[in-house]
Amino acid sequence: MSSNLLQIVQVLDGGAPVATGTTEQFSNIIDSADCDGVMFIVRLGSPGADRVVRAQQSTANSAGAMADLAGSGKASGSANTIVIDVAFPQERYLRVGIVRTTTTTVDGITAIKYNLSKQPVTQVAATASVQVVAPAEGTAGS
Repeated sequence: MSSNLLQIVQVLDGGAPVATGTTEQFSNIIDSADCDGVMFIVRLGSPGADRVVRAQQSTANSAGAMADLAGSGKASGSANTIVIDVAFPQERYLRVGIVRTTTTTVDGITAIKYNLSKQPVTQVAATASVQVVAPAEGTAGS
């Protein structure tokens, strides 16, 4: 059994922040071939009922091939953070789309692949992480 979550999940940058606007935005496409699912965490600058995040999938690593997943749409309502967890996807490539009909920013998107076939998991170079197991109090360092 692993000692902490960073050994069993892979944290990925789901997409760069997006300036204020009303155009639809999409996360990076995530390859789910080696995992049971991907959880997307989307942070919006301001919430609203007209800001909807939905999951999409495809057999090809291509933005033009993506299709919405039934039941995956979630309006932010009064929440700035929207989480969509796609477990056991039927197709290999996943992403989320963010509909913004009223102006807002997309502050960030994080994708977390879980139940990877190979563990312990090595985090990608673009993700800074530290694992702290049963730590004593003291200087945190950097």
